Amino acid sequence: MNLLNMKYIYCLLCVLTITGSCTSPIDEDSNGKEDSTELTKNQAITDTSNETQIIVNKWILTKRTNTKKDKEVNYRKDNPLVIWQFDENGYFSIYDSIKDGEEKSKFSKIEVRSSEQWEINGNELTLKHTLGGAVKIEIYDVQELAALSFQIKNKKKDMINQFQVKK
Repeated sequence: MNLLNMKYIYCLLCVLTITGSCTSPIDEDSNGKEDSTELTKNQAITDTSNETQIIVNKWILTKRTNTKKDKEVNYRKDNPLVIWQFDENGYFSIYDSIKDGEEKSKFSKIEVRSSEQWEINGNELTLKHTLGGAVKIEIYDVQELAALSFQIKNKKKDMINQFQVKK
């Protein structure tokens, strides 16, 4: 009889553990509606973990301006593409993606400009490059970081880069 009670308690604990780990709490506001945590197109990100989740993507450089906005370079969105790719493991690559001249070809030639490690802390993005044996560190202020758009300002240079997610 004692062994049967032990099996019953063991099974009950297993069921409680499984059901407890499978449920997730739902935040509700004062109206009783669920709190939506989905990101909209232009919603800024403030939480560091969310910043990391959003920045891990392939971004197409669309525009480069100075802070006065009197000098501007618009980058093409078809060919060639300047892509900044941030990986979840802390590495990044900046490369040109050039499509073959034939319209039927879906293959791209990739010319790497730079790659190494990245880190984001609050509104500061740090890129660490190794160029010709020397380490180069670039620090950017993150001015906008949303689900589909991204804007950074170089702290040392008078340069603002704007990006869109590569689809």
